[in-house]
Amino acid sequence: MNCSNKSLLPTSIIFASVALATASATTIAYRYFSYREFDNDNDNNRSYALCILQRRNDDQRRHHRNNDIIRKPLRNITPRPGEQSQIVYLTGIHKQTSEEELLELFSLGGSSPVEVDLSEVFFQKGGGRAWAMYGNARDAKLTVVALQSKNVHGCILCARLERGVEKNGKRISDKTTHTAIIRGIQPRRGTPKKMFDTDTTKVSKKKMTKKMRKEQQKSIGKQKPHTATTTTTLERTEDNFIHTYSHNSILIGETEYPFPSGIYLTKLIQKLSHDTGDNLLEKKNKEHRQQRLQLQQDEDLLRLLSDVSILGCGSVHKYAKEVSEAFAMVDAIERAINLTFGISVSDLQQPVICYCLGDGKYPMGAAALSLFLPVNKDRFNWKFIAIDPLLPKQDESTVTATTASSNATSMFHDRIEMFSGISQDYCIEKRADDLSVDPTKKSPALLSIAVACHSHAPLEEFWERMPSPKLSVAMPCCAQFSELLKEKPIFEYDNYEVYSPKRRIKIFASI
Repeated sequence: MNCSNKSLLPTSIIFASVALATASATTIAYRYFSYREFDNDNDNNRSYALCILQRRNDDQRRHHRNNDIIRKPLRNITPRPGEQSQIVYLTGIHKQTSEEELLELFSLGGSSPVEVDLSEVFFQKGGGRAWAMYGNARDAKLTVVALQSKNVHGCILCARLERGVEKNGKRISDKTTHTAIIRGIQPRRGTPKKMFDTDTTKVSKKKMTKKMRKEQQKSIGKQKPHTATTTTTLERTEDNFIHTYSHNSILIGETEYPFPSGIYLTKLIQKLSHDTGDNLLEKKNKEHRQQRLQLQQDEDLLRLLSDVSILGCGSVHKYAKEVSEAFAMVDAIERAINLTFGISVSDLQQPVICYCLGDGKYPMGAAALSLFLPVNKDRFNWKFIAIDPLLPKQDESTVTATTASSNATSMFHDRIEMFSGISQDYCIEKRADDLSVDPTKKSPALLSIAVACHSHAPLEEFWERMPSPKLSVAMPCCAQFSELLKEKPIFEYDNYEVYSPKRRIKIFASI
């Protein structure tokens, strides 16, 4: 009896093992044929078991290698309503720039990025592109200031905040600023074009006949041998180059010569179409009385900036020159504040007073600054004073008492005053109390800015009387009226958006 039980024990174990294996095979087959997941990438059906296994492996990989997680690209991410972008979008990267160099560049603002997207760093058209995300919007802004217009491997970087794209695919840009990209005469970008003779280029797309070849060989034989003299690009004959144009430059041989793209006039037209006509009437109906008055005054400034009959002596060409010069000062002040304080104009909290020296017969420079500087919500922290002996004389009914009795200014706008006289006779305001700010709040230091755009006023004399902190943006035209010989500019550049050969801008600071 005991022997029979011992003989049946292996048989029962074998039977149980076979049953368990059959059940397992049945379960796997059921899952394989019943639960399958469709793969959109290669139009193949993957088994449910394989998908579970792949997901489990992905979870393990994420757990052990957090730095290698493939996240959503940072490009084209639109910040939520009411939030500021924390992503920096960098373009113009040279192909020789390494990833280590990019990480160092993205840390120039004082803080390292949280995440970097280098998926298009070798983008061919116009240089590489890269994105970096920071812990907060302030770090992103400081990085933009540090990277903007920086020269790396001969390429000028362009840094901005990533704001995403519209439904039509157009990139969203900050409409409150219009800082032009710094350009210069430089070797052309992209693959160098071959030099052809002008006669051969005319028949480059046609088959040359035997007669054409013979005539070409004869002309080549008659040409004198080239001498060893060195010549510049512009001194060579036209037969050695192909002249091509772009929207903002001309390419002669291997050199690119920039010219104005008209971005300033574009911004003025956008402002005109948005703040006049039906749009302005709709705004006036919604806003209360004080804001309606401000809208009306802004409309008057727009009419001044767009009146060709009074600006530029009625000449269309001179009008474009005057407008571009005024808008170049808006750009210069934005750059000056970014370089000096490391913040944008909209983030500046202290009161500011801008002196527009030699502003002309009409306060055109002050009008452009008042309308197009992206100041913060407390717009009355900014005041603009146009100084020029050609300005209209003060009307006794509109005379405003300022720091000294000699400063008899007339109000042209709620933030613009006109002083008809020379800059030496103007008594400079030295305290923030002179501005119409809230008296209950402790007033920070008053920032004084001198603007000298092709001015004939003695900038150095005015600068020495200005209190610190102070800035100056100057675009000299002739002699040394707008030069500060005792100061060294913190930055100077050529603004090729200005319709004038005198486009060199210098920024001075004393904090």
